[in-house]
Amino acid sequence: MRRIVVGALVLVVVTGLAVVLVVLDPWSDGGRKGDPAGGSGKDQNPAQAERRQGVYRIRDARPMVEGEDFRVLHEIPGPIGHKTETVLPDGDLVLVHRYRYSKYGDRLPDLVQVWDPATDERTTVPTVWRGGIRDATATSASDLWLTFGLPRTGQGSKRGLAHYDRDTGETRLITIPHPAAAKSRRHLEFPQVGGDGRIYFIIGSSFCFRTRCSTPDDRELWSFDPDRPDEVRREAGNVGYFAASKRLLAWVEPTENIEDDAVDLHIRPAGRAARTVELRDCSDWYAGHPVQATDDLVLLSGCGRVYDARSRLLTELSIYGHDLTGMTDRWIAWGWTIWNPRTGRLLRTADDRIVWHQRPVAMSADIVVLPSLDGPRNTRSGTWRVVRLQQ
Repeated sequence: MRRIVVGALVLVVVTGLAVVLVVLDPWSDGGRKGDPAGGSGKDQNPAQAERRQGVYRIRDARPMVEGEDFRVLHEIPGPIGHKTETVLPDGDLVLVHRYRYSKYGDRLPDLVQVWDPATDERTTVPTVWRGGIRDATATSASDLWLTFGLPRTGQGSKRGLAHYDRDTGETRLITIPHPAAAKSRRHLEFPQVGGDGRIYFIIGSSFCFRTRCSTPDDRELWSFDPDRPDEVRREAGNVGYFAASKRLLAWVEPTENIEDDAVDLHIRPAGRAARTVELRDCSDWYAGHPVQATDDLVLLSGCGRVYDARSRLLTELSIYGHDLTGMTDRWIAWGWTIWNPRTGRLLRTADDRIVWHQRPVAMSADIVVLPSLDGPRNTRSGTWRVVRLQQ
């Protein structure tokens, strides 16, 4: 197996209440020998590596300065900020109202609205689903995709997908097909929309705790064109988690041995063959690693490793404390910081006064939605800000 890595390795040292980021050159005497992702280092070219060394403490991460690091686009109430699921490319916010009940106590479907913070105009997305929305993503300012859970029907699908066209106001319910050649008929995880317009989804068995059973081997990644659902295509087998973006498809293979901590990460740019990286020493509670992808980057959510489209390791973000994440092709939100992979800027976006309730960070390109640091500690109240980060 060829292992391709480059860049710097960022380690974290936790002493008392201080969290320390240590950026090591993996080819210097002070770093680990070989591949920081677990390889032998035979494919490395030290002359092309960026040699940086230094120690960065979280308390030394430069606080975001208005006018220098960002400018405020809108200030919004806490309840709206907390209901924000994603930011559309034009700056409108997608709000998901969860846990709704009728006057008789019956559970109502989640309500989805598109809100323009400049005009306070809200557009309600026609509800074609039952139950709760899992997430909302956008492939353009006009195309909003919503994933949700479905009632269990034996071996059938438990995942749903809807497309909302903001230009026409129509919502289309998309049925995920059952490939005849698939090993299983169970639809797992939630589907994702790739840049090629195809819908990617997993069929197979659910993960289980390592102490109870072995890793299932029937998990397969399939895709289809929503306009031609009968034309399904098998993308890969033995897939733990996956992520699809406009230019990348990434997936990880779960380990087959309980005692083996190594897993394989595959990154396939559009129109090119996939490259594989062996991962070691990466947090793995279950039999796979959650993964996120943008146009040019892949983030392993379990251990904070960031790779580029060529499967080269850029850095490792091991800032612990809570599981807040967000990712665009320009910024990565991790913990109480936000990091620019192109410049290496590490900005502090919050502090230990903030009570986040473990929610993802809503962001798109340079726009990010964050609670104001000068408001109440609880993010369900107080003031939030929609800001544009400065490159």
